[in-house]
Amino acid sequence: MSSLFHFFLLFLSLGGWGVAISYKLKINNAFIPIFLYSAITFVLFIAGVLNILPLIVTIIFYVGLLVWPVFIYFLLKERRKPNLSVLLSPALIFFVIATTMLMFLVKGVSFTHYDNFSHWALIVKEMYLMDGLPDDSTVISFRNYPPGTALFIYFVLKITGYAESYALMAQNFLLAASLTVLFAYTSWKKPLYILLTLLLVIGLLSLELYSIYNLIVDKTLGMVAFTSVIISYYYRDDWKKILLTNVPILVLLILIKDSGKLFFILNALLIIGLLFSNIMAGSRFNFKNVTLLGKITLILIGVPTSINYLWGQYTAKAYTADYASNKFALTESKLSSSDKSEEFVQTLLPKMFNSLVNFDDHNFLILVVTNATLIISFIALWIVNKKASKLLVYAFLFCNITFIIYLGSLYLMYLFLMPEHEATRLASYSRYLTTIVIYIGAVGIGATLLVWSKLPTRSLKMMLAVLLVALICYPTYEKVEAGKGKPDINESIRSKVKPAVAKIKNQDKGDPRILYYSPESQKDGGYLSYIALFEQLSRNYKIIRGCEEMEQAELEKAQYLVVLNRDNGECLPSDLEEGIYKVSKKDQDIMLEPF
Repeated sequence: MSSLFHFFLLFLSLGGWGVAISYKLKINNAFIPIFLYSAITFVLFIAGVLNILPLIVTIIFYVGLLVWPVFIYFLLKERRKPNLSVLLSPALIFFVIATTMLMFLVKGVSFTHYDNFSHWALIVKEMYLMDGLPDDSTVISFRNYPPGTALFIYFVLKITGYAESYALMAQNFLLAASLTVLFAYTSWKKPLYILLTLLLVIGLLSLELYSIYNLIVDKTLGMVAFTSVIISYYYRDDWKKILLTNVPILVLLILIKDSGKLFFILNALLIIGLLFSNIMAGSRFNFKNVTLLGKITLILIGVPTSINYLWGQYTAKAYTADYASNKFALTESKLSSSDKSEEFVQTLLPKMFNSLVNFDDHNFLILVVTNATLIISFIALWIVNKKASKLLVYAFLFCNITFIIYLGSLYLMYLFLMPEHEATRLASYSRYLTTIVIYIGAVGIGATLLVWSKLPTRSLKMMLAVLLVALICYPTYEKVEAGKGKPDINESIRSKVKPAVAKIKNQDKGDPRILYYSPESQKDGGYLSYIALFEQLSRNYKIIRGCEEMEQAELEKAQYLVVLNRDNGECLPSDLEEGIYKVSKKDQDIMLEPF
């Protein structure tokens, strides 16, 4: 019951901020959630650098609550009624429903994915416990990874309390907020437009559908990235709004992941191009407008770049290890020469192309659907109206040029940054593709829907509507069906590690050394090791994957032995069952007592 109350207070506070933004800043209600979440993350990052995170979370939370009595007071004083058309708009109705559904989907879910334990859930847990940005006191290995989503999750968890499913809910709030932007042009007077937008949302969500059950940020990055494009186009004639709404989102892109810098550059260039075409067009081309565009560009690029610089400075001071020691660190030595084999270099590009062009792959299907909707819609409009749609042409060019640039960046990453044994199998390639496919899918199909909604010919609108439904639904149905099942911790070795570590920590408040015996983990790619790291928040452990690795010295150093599964090895007594054992030494003998 207390958790429900805390969530109620959280939403009340966020709602208060939403009301303040709506009435004071006058921005489209479809943009309020992502603008608010981005702004919170932006502010929390500054607070983290200043080491005042808990204080700023408290201030944000209570100010959001205080908005309501102030708002009600002014409504009564001015005898005004609240604008129900804003509250009941398709965008906000969708946002509430999507947030609620995603919360129920991840309710009670525990982390099981490998990458949660290697970084994305680990940084959340460390930040929650230390009330600050990570530093050398933590066990985080990927020190140069920005803390964007972790900061927003931290904000939610400090109000609701720590739970793994709550962390998943918080990250999914960002997905719901991003998808809400797609409803910017909808209204209840255009129900078919709402339906088609909803289909687009389902199509985008179905990409890497299972990612809603973990804290990996590739999908979140693609979602947040496209919001900036749509918002910029919406406010292309209002430089103040375009600047106000985009700066926090561009900062969030920088803070989500290093590859967010590419989307920051692409979106910033697009925004500058839109502003240039508006401010500098025709008779408005004068010194005053040139100066204005320069100032806007300086703020638009300068603020996110400054945040990126601050993060670099923070990591340099917070960690003793230098930047170059990070796995995916972008250094001059890595870029100047590749240590990859000649065979790898020659086969990398064909391998990437063959993995991409696969009609059984959902990413490729959405890519095809996006281009098909743009091309078919353009041809249909040309035939009927005898006039080309500039928006469709620009959207087609933007989507495909962006995709080529992104694919080129992936090629360079595999060639120069990723270790060859991982790059050879194109590690995480599908996830990386999902990011860009979400981005261009939202932009391309979103542009098509916008053009479609303004068609005067009813028959043409219906024909294109049927086409869009067929194209979007075709690659989506199977993915939605396949993604219905939740991850089950009982199917993971974590179901044995988590209670074992909890039991040991409950009795032993220090940092005991734990030995994990698990022959079944011989080819797990370090999965068990990262689980142990996540549960213990310490490197004081050792994984033994069979008797050939069991050394007397290791057993002597350990305080506990956790037998996760057995083999026929003779290094342990044959009657020793799975469980926890206290290790002690008597004379020269090692004693194992059930714990």
